[in-house]
Amino acid sequence: MSAPHERSALEHPDSLFDHITALHLRSPDSPLPKSGDPRMDALEHQVRERGSRTSPQSRAAVSEILTTFFAGPDQSLPRLHDALADPEIAISALRFTRRLIPLPAVGAPAPARAREVGAWLVRHGRDPRPVLVGLRLLESCAAPADIPLLRTMALLPWCAERAISILGTVPGAAFDLVWLGERTRRRERILVMNALVKQADPAARQWLLRNAFIAEGPGGSVQAREIARVTRLSDALAEDGRDDRLRDQALAIMVQLISHRDYRTEIENYPDARRVLALLADDLPAMEPSLTRMGAFAALIQDMRTGAAAGMEWQRGERESLLERMRTGLSSEPWESCLRGALEWARERNHEHTLWRARWIRDQLAAQPVPRVLSDLREGQSRFEIRIVSPALPGRDVCGNTEVRVLVDGHPVIATAFPHGHSEPPENLLEGQLRATGERHRVRLAVAYSTEGSGGALYVTVVREDDEVLWCEWDNTGEGDSPPEMRFPASEYDRELDLAERNTDWEWPARTLSRLLLRGLRADPGILERWNCSISWISAWVQDLDRARVYLFSTTEPQPRQFGFTVRADPADPEAQARALLESFRATDPREVSRSHGGTTPPAPK
Repeated sequence: MSAPHERSALEHPDSLFDHITALHLRSPDSPLPKSGDPRMDALEHQVRERGSRTSPQSRAAVSEILTTFFAGPDQSLPRLHDALADPEIAISALRFTRRLIPLPAVGAPAPARAREVGAWLVRHGRDPRPVLVGLRLLESCAAPADIPLLRTMALLPWCAERAISILGTVPGAAFDLVWLGERTRRRERILVMNALVKQADPAARQWLLRNAFIAEGPGGSVQAREIARVTRLSDALAEDGRDDRLRDQALAIMVQLISHRDYRTEIENYPDARRVLALLADDLPAMEPSLTRMGAFAALIQDMRTGAAAGMEWQRGERESLLERMRTGLSSEPWESCLRGALEWARERNHEHTLWRARWIRDQLAAQPVPRVLSDLREGQSRFEIRIVSPALPGRDVCGNTEVRVLVDGHPVIATAFPHGHSEPPENLLEGQLRATGERHRVRLAVAYSTEGSGGALYVTVVREDDEVLWCEWDNTGEGDSPPEMRFPASEYDRELDLAERNTDWEWPARTLSRLLLRGLRADPGILERWNCSISWISAWVQDLDRARVYLFSTTEPQPRQFGFTVRADPADPEAQARALLESFRATDPREVSRSHGGTTPPAPK
């Protein structure tokens, strides 16, 4: 190292590693503060800025710098640091694991040299760019000696993904990952759980078993399945089922397995799912009642009736017995008292979400436990039923959409055939779409959570043949096989549709408003066409019980532009409110209505 560069290095402020260490020592058992430290605040702003170069240009520049360094005679680490700290390089190009910096094709470093350089850059880096490049160099060659360095840098949110990912590959890092899990926020905590799943270490198993899914919400269905597997959850419940913390963990995991948080359900891919459900049912009478626990059990009950859990390979009578045990336990006086107390508390304080959750639980316990018996079926015919289900509650512990679930002989045909998506909402299936006539028509029953373009959809052709309704020509454009052809008695099919189409018990005022708006705009396309607009999506979510969301496309531009707004629903008369909004669309460009409601142009929801 030359003398001028030695002085230059000494004149720089302290390294990010030293600064983070000092910050951590001020509050050693907590995450780093989100704000309040000038240098961290400046860094947080800096990592969000775009460099003057594009991401590909930035990665190419870094690759060229590394090629020159490793192949050339100048091996000065401070000069390498300063070259990588070029402000024209976009930090976003270096942050994310899925967009790796290509290592130099010429003069590629030996692993020992790559580790030496990488560790130096991470330890002495004073700018995010050299630190992120150093982590890239450590990805395939980090050693146990690098664990303290990686653990400290993982406290920084913009370093966490890569640093934690590397820690997960280093033998003996389980204790340090647990340490991070206790000192990071939700996003980084999810990354820690993913890394711990890969660690064959008793410390990892014990921490995951008791902490992973309780404090700040889970990461997703795939993660839940893996945690259940590596922690041997069913064995732990059987050995120590009296531990309420362990039971809560098991409940949270099972609820996540029936969600689409990772774009598909996973309960059907967890071999011990039925055993865990049975153990939880056994333990239910001994658990302390709470609304959160009731909500989790009720969500499982709903799914065992109509969702992915109902489609598992149950023994004869096993599912019905388990459902009855759960319903009986939740209907006992201690649990009923808890539910009554929650309803009274929510009414007194006008707390909408708690009231929704408590009513939803009450409805699940009162719902029909087994498929209703229809008239005698002829050979080759099946029983057809429709259930409309809504999410249990807003929040991280349950994720879902209001959807139409179709049961054929008590079996959830859509959830089984299309586990990586959700059924269509009532507005898309119960506005005449499923009605059968002598003319064949194609109906989309389900769509991938990620959108049809990337994950596919499930279609069926519906047609009436004499006194039967035929579902045939299935088309599963996503993963999995298509169901077989199905025949239903036409009279029972029509009766079930009549009941479902008239049923609005599942609605709340904002959803009624959104349904009527959508129906009105579909019935009279000219309302929007005169303004060169079309429907994108119109709905209402449980997360915002008092608001309907209206999003439209403007078709006057080369690329259709989405715009939209939310409307606070009038609980007294959403029907009149829908009529007034439709009239306003007839008289006024919807873009003006959007602006008057604080319109936005976000992407469509998944």
